[in-house]
Amino acid sequence: GRPADHRLLVVTEVQALLKHPPADYGYRGYVWTIGMLKTQIEKKHALSVSGDTVQRALYEIDYRCKRPRYVLARRDPHWQQVKGGSKPA
Repeated sequence: GRPADHRLLVVTEVQALLKHPPADYGYRGYVWTIGMLKTQIEKKHALSVSGDTVQRALYEIDYRCKRPRYVLARRDPHWQQVKGGSKPA
């Protein structure tokens, strides 16, 4: 297959970037994303890196990430008491 030219560079950069929050680099998020890591590496080294390469670098350093789970707001079980209603029988 094709040699991994930028892989070692990306692995070391990802390790360095994960030690600091994205806000230190001017991003508004509080968690690194593949896109943010990719953009920061491209800015610093002036080379084109794919998101898959960044994903492989994360996997290589045993960093696992999950997508956030969006859960609908649940009603408080004591919502009637909070609203000033009587206690259910």
